[in-house]
Amino acid sequence: MIYISEANSQQITYDLHQLPRDSLPQLRDTIITLLQSLGAGPKPIRTQLCVCLANLAIQMLEWKDVLSVLLNTLGSNPQSIPCMLEFLHVLPEEVTEGRKIHLTVRAVASPPISD
Repeated sequence: MIYISEANSQQITYDLHQLPRDSLPQLRDTIITLLQSLGAGPKPIRTQLCVCLANLAIQMLEWKDVLSVLLNTLGSNPQSIPCMLEFLHVLPEEVTEGRKIHLTVRAVASPPISD
């Protein structure tokens, strides 16, 4: 399972541009669902899923309410609290280190795509 979560993290970081933009909300929801179900599982898997979600949040410019969505889904279940904390720990690291995520000025300045 750890290999799958690491592979997903790399694909989101390096190959997300190959997916149709309209499939990103479904990918986001799938990762959140995995975090809900595997949140109490092994820490390396939880960390990799949080890295996946953080990288997706960085690149999915139309996702404006990242923290409120995660608080509503992960913050309501005591077993999911470690996932929420892990995400809050990983997100700033992914933003500052970048992990090869390149957002162009045009991508950041362009209006968001509606769902």
